[in-house]
Amino acid sequence: MKRQINHRQLCLESLEQRELLSVSLNEFPAAETVQTADAASDSERNVPTASAEPPVVFTEVSPAVVNLAPPKPARPASTATPSTLTIYWSSPVASSSLNTEEITYFKITVQDSKTKGTVFEGTADVAERSFVIENLEPKTRYLVLVTSCGGEGTNSAKGTLKITAATAAFPAITARKTAVSLNTATLTLTDKDKITPFVDGKTVKEYTVEITGKKTANWANAQSVVIPSGTNVLDVKKGTFSVDVSGLQPDTDYLVRITAAYTDGTKELSVTGKAISIRTAKVPAVSIAKSFFTVLDKTDYQFAVGTTAKIASLKTLGETPVKLTVYVSTGSAVDKATKALLNSVAVSAPAEAEWDSKGLFTMPSVSMDTLAAALGRSNLLAAKTLTFQFLLTFEFSGGGSATAYSKTGRLTLPAWY
Repeated sequence: MKRQINHRQLCLESLEQRELLSVSLNEFPAAETVQTADAASDSERNVPTASAEPPVVFTEVSPAVVNLAPPKPARPASTATPSTLTIYWSSPVASSSLNTEEITYFKITVQDSKTKGTVFEGTADVAERSFVIENLEPKTRYLVLVTSCGGEGTNSAKGTLKITAATAAFPAITARKTAVSLNTATLTLTDKDKITPFVDGKTVKEYTVEITGKKTANWANAQSVVIPSGTNVLDVKKGTFSVDVSGLQPDTDYLVRITAAYTDGTKELSVTGKAISIRTAKVPAVSIAKSFFTVLDKTDYQFAVGTTAKIASLKTLGETPVKLTVYVSTGSAVDKATKALLNSVAVSAPAEAEWDSKGLFTMPSVSMDTLAAALGRSNLLAAKTLTFQFLLTFEFSGGGSATAYSKTGRLTLPAWY
């Protein structure tokens, strides 16, 4: 049995490389026959022999060139110091139009987020997944572009990852705890207040403590204390910072702030902490705790009077010395404005008070002869009582002083006197 094959038909064969093939065939006679394998030979059957079949020719067509853009990196992240940004990314993900095999390196571009000006350009190896950008300004926001680059170029729309990140600020020291007296303020800080001698390649050169009146808040004319780093007021190991500011006025509001000057040897950077409000102590009240009459020699009529002062608060004094002067009068009237004892005389030179633990100080006794000379003997003999008052003088180490009168105290003289 014979079957007829039409050789004009075209065949398309699918190759593993998906190449497009074109098959070119020659024209053959339309009615040629081919003997099947199971039939008897043509010579035996006396059938004319078919002519030889020509070879099939394959022509290769070059594949179309498709430039696949490198995909952008994925999952951005960043960490920051005051002068550096570290950018992280993960492996780019390929797709039908993005080819990861095209990536040969990453291009890093850093722009100021406000001005859009380029401040840095660099490259990272294709195997890298992070990049450190140095010499940036502290506390500044930047736009970082990480672009996948390949042999056929880049695609800015599909191959660039945008990361917005900000550098950190240098630590600003802010006082948390203060101790105040009449004319001093003690600033005490701990390591929780970000005290550090070394930050991001820079060391602290010095600290400046400034203090100004709260009402005026004139920092240009503020009183200041400069503390070089490494002095005994700064104990880095213990994480403490303590400094005294003196020369203040009692019962006054002030603003205090601390500036740290950082340097790397060539460039300095000053960081000022938040100002805090403090108020110096009021002049403490001093009163007559008791007055007493002392018999020195009864036969010679030698008598003396003494008095003890009591201060309301030793703590607010700090190191401020207080001098006391005793005034005595045979009357008890006081001036309404100044609270000073009227018609009184000073019977002692100002003496610096040395307070005991209870805040008491006893003035030296004053003889009756001294009182008689000051008040008049006849007045003294006629008096049944004596009134005492202290004049307090607070002398400040930074200069200046403050004065106040104590409350009065009375001493009844013995009848036999």
